[in-house]
Amino acid sequence: MNMDYSVSEALKYNMDGIPRVILLYDIMCQYWKNLHRQFESNPHLSYPEGIEILRGIGLFHVHGHKDECYARYAPTFIPGAGMVDGEVLETLWAVLNGIANSIRSQSTAHRRETLDDHMNDSNWKKLIQMSEYSGCIVLPSILMSDMQSVGSAKNCWRQSSQQEIVRVILQHSTTLWTPP
Repeated sequence: MNMDYSVSEALKYNMDGIPRVILLYDIMCQYWKNLHRQFESNPHLSYPEGIEILRGIGLFHVHGHKDECYARYAPTFIPGAGMVDGEVLETLWAVLNGIANSIRSQSTAHRRETLDDHMNDSNWKKLIQMSEYSGCIVLPSILMSDMQSVGSAKNCWRQSSQQEIVRVILQHSTTLWTPP
């Protein structure tokens, strides 16, 4: 039931103009069989009218399924999925295991805050490291507003040091993210 509720709520959030979604779940081949019936039988569950739901299983887990699941559910074969493995949360577990002893005795609210802080730190490190691997960062339009074109923005970032990138991102951090 928790997964059904999560799917229902996720499909209600900011979905205007989005005609298709991809759901990746470790046991999608079994989960999908009863999903429609679960949604119809519960008045608290719904999904937007006319939305196309594409189904998949993360690349790590799909290899543990039957051979036919690979062809049906691997993200590699889902049109529009791009290069995704579907295992993002699992990549955080090794890092989060290191704080398990610390958060065990915390209250629920404090535990959530600590986990959020560590996950945000992970996202921040990924953002900073993107410049090392790609040579540039694609900036939100907020940051590009003072640059003449996307081309000049890319050149700007290719020539910038990692410290300069961090400085600009921090300078504009309130426009990039504001707490709820």
